[in-house]
Amino acid sequence: AGRLLDHFGEKSDSFACGSCYFCSGGQPLDAAYTAASVDEERWKHFSAFIKTTGLRDARLLTRVAFGMTSPRITELGFAKHELFGSFAGCDFHDVLQRCEAICK
Repeated sequence: AGRLLDHFGEKSDSFACGSCYFCSGGQPLDAAYTAASVDEERWKHFSAFIKTTGLRDARLLTRVAFGMTSPRITELGFAKHELFGSFAGCDFHDVLQRCEAICK
């Protein structure tokens, strides 16, 4: 769970659920993962999409890029957009930094 939190940019320094195998004293799973590279052509389209939204919420836009739905994303109609989820499998922090740069 800690690695999953880390992957999505959440703090996991003191996270211990107390119920999973690792927290119960077991060994952590080997969750080695190699993220896909961001497709630069697709990123140009997504960047243009970000600019048309007028939103300056980089984390929300990153979640759109990864296909992570929420009530707000659904309300804005982004879950039906052709680019929704188009960066799933890429490095979350890389996409977040790119979104932050656009949202400045």
